[in-house]
Amino acid sequence: MVSYDLTYYVAVTVPGNYFEKVGGLCGNFNGKRDKGFTRHDGQLTEDVTVFGKSWRVPVEGAKCNNGCGKSCPVCEPKRQAILEKKNYCGFLTMAGSPLEACHSLIDPKQFFLDCLYDACQSNGDPKIVCDSIQAYVDACQAGKVDLHAWRSDSFCRELEIQYSVGI
Repeated sequence: MVSYDLTYYVAVTVPGNYFEKVGGLCGNFNGKRDKGFTRHDGQLTEDVTVFGKSWRVPVEGAKCNNGCGKSCPVCEPKRQAILEKKNYCGFLTMAGSPLEACHSLIDPKQFFLDCLYDACQSNGDPKIVCDSIQAYVDACQAGKVDLHAWRSDSFCRELEIQYSVGI
């Protein structure tokens, strides 16, 4: 079963009879995180681009680009410095934060870098920042880490659905 939130989060649930019998973007389902970036040819890689390209499947009429290479957008240093602060993406790596309990299980570094990139490209859109943090929280919760509440009235507040009923 595949669940997707249309923004950041994808969850794949595989029945137990497929243990060690699958491969791909989600690893080989062996209960260990050591072979997560196994290329289609069975070799391990640290390079996410090499990994992704190895699993590319040709589809007639579809075009798959090779990424932006050396022409990827760069965040201007002034904006990046702001987004690295604890009230933006820095919340992911901040010591003493409600997420710190997860840091030893899931390194927040890649989530932090992804947050910086996305937040910079969206001019610091708070929803993008909060969605990035939520992706890390979801990964932590999937790893059975008990996290304290991290949203507040002043930071990544849950959206409230407001409606009125005419009488």
